[in-house]
Amino acid sequence: EVDNLSEPLTIPAMSWLDQPITVRLKTTASGPLSFLRVGGTCLTLPISPLSVPVVPPVENMLKSLRARTLSMDAERWIPNSSGQTTITNDAAENATRFDTQFPDAGDRWVYPAIQLTPGENLDQAVGLGFEIRCQDPPQGSALLMAVMVNNVEQGQSHYFPYSRDTQWKRVVILFASDAPASFKPKDVKMLRIGANPVIQNYTYWIRNLEVYYPNDMK
Repeated sequence: EVDNLSEPLTIPAMSWLDQPITVRLKTTASGPLSFLRVGGTCLTLPISPLSVPVVPPVENMLKSLRARTLSMDAERWIPNSSGQTTITNDAAENATRFDTQFPDAGDRWVYPAIQLTPGENLDQAVGLGFEIRCQDPPQGSALLMAVMVNNVEQGQSHYFPYSRDTQWKRVVILFASDAPASFKPKDVKMLRIGANPVIQNYTYWIRNLEVYYPNDMK
């Protein structure tokens, strides 16, 4: 439902109009993501439509999805960084711990990979989620990479940026809003979750790696 936008708007050339609106999601039966689409005409010709994703609060959104947890055992991960990475199971945090020490000079990046088994195919998946925590205040970019080939460093990958903190933080990625139109979840072979830190020693933890599906998926 959209309030305060019941009549078409006319905007003179080289000007703008401020029109506050209220958007309410009445149901999530069709999925966790809706789009507010705005179209129009200019001199009888259609203008490029505006499409804005409308996402409910994460807690509400996840209730409308079915989550499947992926195994996070340290032995599954493939070390992949410009330094020396150690991957261990941290029982106290109920998480996988990643410790990387970088050389004094050069690029600093760490993107360990987890290879999906045939039973973990992302066919019909609508998103991914995980919890992450860093030992030090994070600086630099951080990405989840969906790798479309069985090779850590070669072939096509889709990048999904995320934010992190020194406290546990949930990251939720929705393919409908965060992925390009060409992205096909069923073709994902590996996941890489890491960062490009600016510090020489970088430690982070990941837990509760989940794949989200529609509740009504067969």
